[in-house]
Amino acid sequence: MAATRALFVLLLAAGCGPSAVRAPTYEREEPRAQNTAPRPPPARRRPTGPRSVRLPMRWEVRSEEAVNYVFGTAPFGVALEQAMNDTSLQQLANARILFLEVDADAGSLDNFDSFETLVQLPEGERLSDHVAGAAVHTLTNELLHAVDPVRLRTVAPWVALRFLMQKRAGAAEPMAFALHAYIQEQAISFRALTNLDTQVERLSRLEEARTGDLIERVADSGDETVAPIVDAYMDGDAEGVAVAMQNSSLAPFFRARYDGAARWRGRLEGEMTDGGVFVATDIGYLVGENGLIPALETAGFTATLLGR
Repeated sequence: MAATRALFVLLLAAGCGPSAVRAPTYEREEPRAQNTAPRPPPARRRPTGPRSVRLPMRWEVRSEEAVNYVFGTAPFGVALEQAMNDTSLQQLANARILFLEVDADAGSLDNFDSFETLVQLPEGERLSDHVAGAAVHTLTNELLHAVDPVRLRTVAPWVALRFLMQKRAGAAEPMAFALHAYIQEQAISFRALTNLDTQVERLSRLEEARTGDLIERVADSGDETVAPIVDAYMDGDAEGVAVAMQNSSLAPFFRARYDGAARWRGRLEGEMTDGGVFVATDIGYLVGENGLIPALETAGFTATLLGR
């Protein structure tokens, strides 16, 4: 159980699960008037990265007089303090309804044994059955101080790929992890757009052989597969993020990871018509032709990428 818990926590830090800080539970609420007594954001830690994002990935989404905000977190390589300024934190804290990607308290992944079963290869299989020996060697060496080498040999290839992407991109703390911690500290309730079971099931659709091929490409390419995505995010270039993901050798992984975001439109549309909604989720769900932002625009909302 201790080893399983260690794997679970490591996957959280790699962006494959919820924050180690448990998210608050909630019950669906009736729409209510927007909070008229705004709370100031707390004092924030100094940025851990070398510079701030030039243009935060924050959209104003309007329907007539109703105003909402959508914020895209970086999948890797950027710390929360670099990307989310005080204005964004203020809007998040004062939102009538806050939506996040995942509810950490929902689904069978609360059970560590169930979680391990979902991310492990079938009994008798090894990572080396799907990934070339040289790439396995690279994975083992690069992740030596982050993942138990024995356990690494038995995780599903998509899990190993996510580990490597996070390691190559760098960042002291994944943005989604830090955002969950911030929301917990401030006792802000939220609603979830999906759950961990769905995320794992979606990524598990990637054929093992296909994922093994992706790992070999990443192992051979240094940080070239993730750097263009991080650079575009840091430049505040939403379209550039979409293009970088589409052109990346990891495009099949990204398609599996972010598939279905447009389906969130039905859940959000009614709430956004009343205004006061703040959505914070991975930028990959928001951009591109199948992203949530184009879906909301198709529904009649006006989405504007804001400045600082």
